[in-house]
Amino acid sequence: IAEELSTSGIDFIAGGGFRHFVPQDYEWGSSKREDDRNLLAEMADEYKVFVSSYETEKFLNYSPSGQEKAIALLSPTHLSYEVDRVNRGFAQPTLAQITEKGIEYLSRYNKGFFMMVEGGRIDHACHANDPVGSIYDTLAFDDAIKEAYEFYQKHPDETLIVVVGDHETGGMGLGFAKNYFLSLGELDDVKLSVEDMLSYGPFAYKTGDDKNEYFTMLENNMGLDNLTAAEKAEIESAMELVDAGTESDADYGGYNQVAIAVTHVVSERAGVQWTTYAHSGTA
Repeated sequence: IAEELSTSGIDFIAGGGFRHFVPQDYEWGSSKREDDRNLLAEMADEYKVFVSSYETEKFLNYSPSGQEKAIALLSPTHLSYEVDRVNRGFAQPTLAQITEKGIEYLSRYNKGFFMMVEGGRIDHACHANDPVGSIYDTLAFDDAIKEAYEFYQKHPDETLIVVVGDHETGGMGLGFAKNYFLSLGELDDVKLSVEDMLSYGPFAYKTGDDKNEYFTMLENNMGLDNLTAAEKAEIESAMELVDAGTESDADYGGYNQVAIAVTHVVSERAGVQWTTYAHSGTA
């Protein structure tokens, strides 16, 4: 896909994933390529290239003169979850900023344009049964729509905005276990994504970690400062699986067992339930 994108002639490409475009010896992040091609270097004659979070400000501050092409890949893999961008201070643009910049580039073409914007991390958050991750990224997507709508207001007779979802993920249910009531205030103090931070990132529970220190971390970052005995036992049971080196199975979706136990405790407190880690039939 990266190779096809590099020769596609698409005028504006922005997001993450530069590890698919650069060779193994690239200075920022490991490559996923199996050859030594640097697709970004190959594109440099035709495109303005922005790569890695170090060039986020450069990307946002650059104004094209005339009809220019740009590719901005500002992370080696996916862009961060919005909850992590906000609370961890990651130097990455919002989806709204990318949308605004795309409109700035493409509106200079006098024959009109088509632009697709994907809030892809909503899907990822729901795979991991992460209510806060899904909320933050849904709001970020809504902000991107507002940027498109501002353009629409200036060009109402020429602009069509279509907002669709391809599928639901996670089988999210709201209030089903509590007579339809939600307690979303329980999510106010959650500061970390489940997938990037609790499952695979710096806040993942690892074999041999100090359990008391980990519970303190959960108090400070996941709003779990008053765990019930049953909630604590659920998390401790998952810790035992990690300590035993048990591979995560279908019951945990392949994610870190403790991360899933934590997000299910958080979700149940808020009145949010999940039925799967996969795509559902809900549309």
